[in-house]
Amino acid sequence: SGHRRLTQFSIHQKLIGLIAVMIAAIVGFLTLYFPTKQIGTMRADLTSRASGYGGMLSRQVRSAVAFADRETAREVLSSLESDPAVAAVVLFSAQGGRLYEHGHPSGWVEQASGGVVSPRLLALGDRVATVTPVQSLEGPVGTLVIELSTSQMDAGLKRVLRTAVAAGVFTTVVLQ
Repeated sequence: SGHRRLTQFSIHQKLIGLIAVMIAAIVGFLTLYFPTKQIGTMRADLTSRASGYGGMLSRQVRSAVAFADRETAREVLSSLESDPAVAAVVLFSAQGGRLYEHGHPSGWVEQASGGVVSPRLLALGDRVATVTPVQSLEGPVGTLVIELSTSQMDAGLKRVLRTAVAAGVFTTVVLQ
């Protein structure tokens, strides 16, 4: 019965149906492909920004670590307060004390007070973090932790996905 029903359609109708299925598949693929690429780009930008902050600011707070100077640490690191993606910043002294703190650091940050040998970049749930050693010219080594929130990126991702799905549905409907 199913075979007979299929043969009732003309070649023209079968061809149109095949083309419609192919168009829907292509639109579906593109609807997923481009947002996925944009998500990757957004995450790469965020990790690059975290890494850049860590590298640049770790050099600028060397004297703060050398002399346990909270005021210098505040002057240098308070510039990050204007970046809405910055969730937390902590500068640890060579002894593990906090010379500067801004925002709400994650629970794991205290473990960084012991220091690191080389810069590390971490992706932790809703945050991207950089943990960078601060080698002062006078000898003491501190640790700078900068956590960036992925919430703006996640909101952007939702907008991109909604737009892509709406465009895909619209295109599929229009082309059929």
